[in-house]
Amino acid sequence: MKKMFDALAPRERRIFWVAFLFLCLSLVGNIYPVTVALQIGGSIARSILIGLVLWILYAILCLVSMGLTLRGHSRLASWLVISGPIINFAVMVLMISGIGLPTGLVIVIFTLGLAAVMQLNAKDFTLAIGLSFASMILVLIYDRFGPARPVTPEAISRYFPIVIGIQILLLGILAIWNYSRFFYSTENLTSQLKRTFGLMLAFMAVTTLILGFFVFQGLQTPSSLFGILIAEAVVLILLEVASLELIRRGQAELGIWIVFSAFQLVLIVSSFLISGLGFVFLASAAIISALIAPQTLPPRQSAGLIIVGGISGVIALLIDLFASFERTAIPGFGPFILVAVGILVTIYGYYTVLQFRNYSIAIKFVLSFFAVTAISVGSIAYYNSLITRQNLTDAAQLALKSAAGETADELDNFIQARLEEIRTYSKLHILTEYLALPSYQRPGSETETVLYQDLNAMANFDPTYITSVALLDKRGVDIADTFSDDLGVNKSDRDYFTGAIKSDEPYVTSILISRTTNTPSIYFSAAVKDGRGNPVGVIRIRYDGAVIEKLIQENVAKFSSVDGFAILVDENFIRLVDSKVPDNALTSLVPLPAEKLAELQSGGDPRLPKGTAEELSTNLPEFKDALENIDTQPIFTAELHEEGTVTDTSDEQSAGVRLISQPWVVIFAQPEDVFLAPLNVAVRNDTLIALTLMGVIAAFGYFVSQSLSRPIQGLSGLAQQIANGNFDTQAQVTSTDEIGILAGSLNTMTASLRRSVEDLRRRAREVTVVAEVGQRLSAILDQQKLVKEVVEQVKSAFNYYHAHIYLLDSTNGDLVMAGGTGDAGQTLLNRRHKISKGRGLVGRAAETRSPVLVSDTSTDPNWLPNPLLPETVSEVAVPILAGNEVLGVLDVQHNVVNGLQQNDVELLQSVAFQVAAALNNARAFAEAQQQAEQEAVINTISRKIQNTSSVEQALQVTVRELGQILGAQDSRVIISMPETIIKEDQ
Repeated sequence: MKKMFDALAPRERRIFWVAFLFLCLSLVGNIYPVTVALQIGGSIARSILIGLVLWILYAILCLVSMGLTLRGHSRLASWLVISGPIINFAVMVLMISGIGLPTGLVIVIFTLGLAAVMQLNAKDFTLAIGLSFASMILVLIYDRFGPARPVTPEAISRYFPIVIGIQILLLGILAIWNYSRFFYSTENLTSQLKRTFGLMLAFMAVTTLILGFFVFQGLQTPSSLFGILIAEAVVLILLEVASLELIRRGQAELGIWIVFSAFQLVLIVSSFLISGLGFVFLASAAIISALIAPQTLPPRQSAGLIIVGGISGVIALLIDLFASFERTAIPGFGPFILVAVGILVTIYGYYTVLQFRNYSIAIKFVLSFFAVTAISVGSIAYYNSLITRQNLTDAAQLALKSAAGETADELDNFIQARLEEIRTYSKLHILTEYLALPSYQRPGSETETVLYQDLNAMANFDPTYITSVALLDKRGVDIADTFSDDLGVNKSDRDYFTGAIKSDEPYVTSILISRTTNTPSIYFSAAVKDGRGNPVGVIRIRYDGAVIEKLIQENVAKFSSVDGFAILVDENFIRLVDSKVPDNALTSLVPLPAEKLAELQSGGDPRLPKGTAEELSTNLPEFKDALENIDTQPIFTAELHEEGTVTDTSDEQSAGVRLISQPWVVIFAQPEDVFLAPLNVAVRNDTLIALTLMGVIAAFGYFVSQSLSRPIQGLSGLAQQIANGNFDTQAQVTSTDEIGILAGSLNTMTASLRRSVEDLRRRAREVTVVAEVGQRLSAILDQQKLVKEVVEQVKSAFNYYHAHIYLLDSTNGDLVMAGGTGDAGQTLLNRRHKISKGRGLVGRAAETRSPVLVSDTSTDPNWLPNPLLPETVSEVAVPILAGNEVLGVLDVQHNVVNGLQQNDVELLQSVAFQVAAALNNARAFAEAQQQAEQEAVINTISRKIQNTSSVEQALQVTVRELGQILGAQDSRVIISMPETIIKEDQ
């Protein structure tokens, strides 16, 4: 046998060892699946065992193939090894469902790999490719439309990719090792033609994989789009086969131009059909053309193919970026084509590296300079995109968190206000008076009439959402109700009754389903106590749950774009409100345990309607996990709605805040494509600039390459430093020829990029600081504290010399110092420093309602120096405007000449705008607080007067209460009588 093996040719030895390799893999690979099949049992086990028997038969075929090879029948031996995997994988699809696409792709890859390793001749290779392609189509069709079959067990589905991956890896290694000698028919070709033949073959393999993807997607979702794409791929494959024949005949240039011209045309046509792949098409066209051309074409033609590839890629990108007509996004195609192109680029790149030294200087320069420019410009564009994306994301997160926080505050305020109201109502004397009456004396009594007047007045406080105001006795019986259907019903088992009786404080329920109205409702209740403090009943107000939804919808309209939405979730992870999908109300994020579901569906007023856990829930575990960590991670990204319930175009940023008064969480969310819309515009502009820049530089490099041979290395090193982010480097210009021009262009580009990066960083810092200032100001409602915070923040954030704020005195029109930094500011505050309107920069800003900037105070004769600030050499005054009303002036001073510029004015205007809003909020809050206190006093006196039975008692109560409130030592009421009455008495 050893003599027979030694007598074999190299190709026959290779066939022998491949057969031996697959013989071992087939036997060893069966051990684990057999074990799993025996443990599982049933029909799926039988299917697996049948498939494994076929692989054992394949191992026998491999053994036979080894014997045939030793006897000189290498062609038959090759077909035995190649046909085995095709048959076995096809049979697997007949027995097991859901593996059509991976099996079809594996068939093509195995066939290509084995045919390459075994160096089949052109006829056999074409036949093998056709057989594998037909098998893949049949496998996909049967898997999609065939009868029901068992599904692959998870243990096997995890195992088979590993074994198949090892086999494909070994084939790949062997194929690359023998890559330039796939066919006997190419042995008479030159090394250049052999390399071209192999590169074209690799391109055809990748095209076949892409065709398989289109066929599979077309079977899953039949449409004319996939028909067009499949037709494109088939035409391209046919042209590639024709190109292989042209290469074998020595007409490589024609074959390359036919295939790659068609390839560029296919990319352009596909960009009219598929959206979101413009950059992928550009990279594919430019990189593949740049890698394939120098290895397959003469220098002049290779440069032309590179230019054609770049132009077609740019056209495809521009179509993708600016096309206004509707196109289709194919899920998963982007990553798939990137992997496919990556494989091709790896192969082409390997040979490019090997052959680079043999390229002409023109090709070297065009490739090198194009690559360096693309990397540098791409790096800057990518960096700018990242920074812009981060800034927009941070701003969106801040806005969402602010919206969620303010909504939570409004809900808390609403609940607290209702609790205070119910507390006040529970102390009404008429309630205890009515409860004290025997039940037979209540109907028709005067007390009942007065009671219903008060109950109706309470209900009319919010007639839209208050559905009932009721009085329950201490047994829980509804004895008085504005909703008459509930009269006489025992409500002792209701949460609002037991909660109010057990607690000394007013009680609020969660959102419950009212048995009376069968709608979501929220109840506010408080115990009614007698003179000894013992509960004798409960006063209860029922609100329609829609009042909570209204509050949330109002905040959504206030804080969010049209695509923003809010969700309110309780402690059991049940949606109480969903502004985007209202039907999700009273459904849980994940199915509830049976015990918990039964508990929430029980009681007089349940929290959930009838239904199973699956009917009343969604499958959103990520959302639930995010809410569990909301206290530590208020900003999160998760799927907030079930797939298919809404149309989501992108991921959603979300922010959640807990309520204080209830165990609820408010979540505000917004799709990324909404707040990242400015980024898309910036990407388009940057892309156009980058493409223009790269095109100019590439063209310039091509036409002057002959005179750049010596200094090319120095300039390439300089460009590499720029690509790595070193924008401080400069090219030394030693001549006025093309080299000097190129060096100067590099310096200009570097300076522009440096300025762009510095400006972007400065803008990002300013936006961040302004956002932080706005966030802090929104929480301050005290005017003095607000002013102090503003000047301190402005001075420290931007390192100004001094900052202070003047507020307008509406009585005399003077601008009065309200806050300043440092000792000078405190001194001016103590002096109550003020400036008249129109005087100095501050007065001029207030009078003109426009910013006043003096970059150098020595040049402005109207500038007013301050002895407490002797180092001031530049100053800017910005009016604080609320509409057209001047509230004050923000004044900033610097101790550097020209230290304040127009960009400082724009920045301070943003701050002044936020200060104006904060001042209005603070003043409105103070006024509302004062008004609330006055109304509370009046209500208290009014209730006490109503409880009196004579004019004298009413006057006595009035005098006493006013005296206590005003702190007067003596208070009295003097009643004057008209003189006419006195004369008549006389």
